[in-house]
Amino acid sequence: MADRLLGKRVLVTQARAQNYVENREYYPPELMQKDSFVASLKQGSMLPEWALKSAVARLATVDGERPHLVPVVFCELDGALFIPVDGKPKSGTRLKRLRNIERNPAVALLIDRYSDDWSDLCWTRIDGRAEIVATDHAVRDALETKYPQYEQVEIGTTAIRVTIERIASWSAKGQRRSGSTVL
Repeated sequence: MADRLLGKRVLVTQARAQNYVENREYYPPELMQKDSFVASLKQGSMLPEWALKSAVARLATVDGERPHLVPVVFCELDGALFIPVDGKPKSGTRLKRLRNIERNPAVALLIDRYSDDWSDLCWTRIDGRAEIVATDHAVRDALETKYPQYEQVEIGTTAIRVTIERIASWSAKGQRRSGSTVL
C-alpha cells in the first residue's frame, strides 16, 4: 500500500510530499481531501529548510553511457531549482552538463549534510527534468541573496531550471525512514 510509513518508501501526492519532507508526519486521507488543508501544505518549499540553506548540491546528468556528477550552487524559486552557469572558472564554454541535458533532460540533485556526529547526518535527493533557460531578474535576485560571492562573480545569462518530479529524503535523527514523492 502506497500510504505505509515507518521505514518504507512512500508514494504520495504533492500536498502530502510537503508534509512528509518537512514534518515527517502523516495526515489521514480524509483531511488531505480538504482544499484549505492541501492549500496550506502547498505554500512554501517542498524541500527541508536545511537543504535550502545548503551552499552546494551535486548535479547528476547522463551522457548516454555514464553518469556525470558536478558540484553546483542553486536556489529555489516558484517550486523549481535553478543552477546558474556563472562566471566561476570552467573547463570550457560548452559544459558537459549542458550537452547532457540537451540530449537527456532527466537529472538528479543530491543535497547532503555531513557531521562528525553521525546522528546529524541527512540527505535529500531531487529527481527532475532540466531545461536550459535564460537567467531572469527573479533568479538573479535569489542567487545574489543566497550567495554574497556574486558581488564579485558574474551570475551569467544562462541557468539550468530543474522541475521537481520526485524527492527522497533521509535523516539519522530519530526517524530512520525515507519518503519518495511523486509529483
